[in-house]
Amino acid sequence: MNNKYILLGLLLILITSCDLMGDIENIQPENVLTDETLVTDKNSAETALNGVYASWRSIEIGWFTSLMSMRTGTEDMRYIGGFQGFAENDIKVDNIAVEKNYTTLYRVINMANSVLAQLEGKSVDGLTDERKTEMIAEIKFHRAMAHFHLLRQFGEFWDITSEYGIVTYDVPVRDNTPKARAAVAKAYELIENDLNVVVSDAPVYPKANYYVSQTTGKALLARVKLYLNEYAQAAQLASEVITEGAATGYMLEPAYFDVFRNGFNSSEVLFAIFASYPNEPTSMNTTTLKVGSTLTRIADEMVEGEMVYDNRYVEAYQNAASKYVQNDYASGEPSNTHFFIRLAEMYYILAEAEARQAHWNEARMALAQICVRAGYSEEAIAAIPDAQVLEQILKHKWLELNTENNEEWYDLVRYHMIDGFTIAPDYVMSDNLLTLPIPRSAIAGNNLLKQNKGYDEN
Repeated sequence: MNNKYILLGLLLILITSCDLMGDIENIQPENVLTDETLVTDKNSAETALNGVYASWRSIEIGWFTSLMSMRTGTEDMRYIGGFQGFAENDIKVDNIAVEKNYTTLYRVINMANSVLAQLEGKSVDGLTDERKTEMIAEIKFHRAMAHFHLLRQFGEFWDITSEYGIVTYDVPVRDNTPKARAAVAKAYELIENDLNVVVSDAPVYPKANYYVSQTTGKALLARVKLYLNEYAQAAQLASEVITEGAATGYMLEPAYFDVFRNGFNSSEVLFAIFASYPNEPTSMNTTTLKVGSTLTRIADEMVEGEMVYDNRYVEAYQNAASKYVQNDYASGEPSNTHFFIRLAEMYYILAEAEARQAHWNEARMALAQICVRAGYSEEAIAAIPDAQVLEQILKHKWLELNTENNEEWYDLVRYHMIDGFTIAPDYVMSDNLLTLPIPRSAIAGNNLLKQNKGYDEN
């Protein structure tokens, strides 16, 4: 799969939106990849699918994770492209990093839709119906995850009644026809529909942790259900991932730092990106991670007994200086990856979902299962008062998943909107703006696209 990933990432970009016109409209250049030639047989179908996977290996996505971590104080100020305004939550509509991230996520969606258009309802030479069904489900996972990234970043994801969703696509885009934002409810509907297909039709047993399985789909759907405040369903899905995961090879690492030593091969990874230097590195900007003041303060607060730091903080930062320790330089060696979904997150989803149903004991039990690895005793977790359970879950999850997928920012927003939880000044410098600005270039190219609140004069 290795070189196929890179080749397809390049080839898919060549699919153009331009139409040949006039007397030359029937001229067909040789060796140019088009929608009609993208998938011609089983091998090209698998290669196209690998290209969709490869679309996540992007500097625009990798570096943006660091920028969002500056927003919460998880990372300290770092002078990388587009850093301006993130630490202060004062991001401008012409921020280059926001624009590139926005464009790249839509490129993932368009790549997924391009391959889907060649698989759904069509016969492909050498490709069995069973495998085609699995492939369609895998591709819909990528489309769902990209739409969900966009919704969390640019939409009012916390309000199912809001009209400030995102522009969604379920067919390939080959021109710049204007399209309005879908309402939040409609965006969630598309995401859920795609993930339901993944849960039912994706491979049961993943070939590796950088491939999608039914369990992967169920894990992402659990996250979505939590955001939809559908707590009973979120708890059920997270519990199923935990209990059924072992049968398909997913289990917690004995020590927290083992996750990052093992990278995409970790038994705890539900979905990450294959990455091997020099041919297939991900564009991560985390090897020189600078710990932010908010993360350090939370680590100071989450102590037990004689002021012993949380093991997650000690192993990842005090002892190793960074969570991301894979080799980025030696030829053929694994390199740092994007950890999009880990099994550990399911324990936090289960704990929060139970707590929000006032199932306090169940919430503490779920939290204890993951926090024992971090050095906490079951007795200490059991002693958390009901009124403090939710905030303790937030802090533990912050220490567990920091810099991986920016869950801490979205958790803060959800807690703020659901519970009236104060984001600033305790956790961030400003909570004035809860969405990112729609890039100015996107507004300029789509006269139906409405800017987010608070950015019209930005």
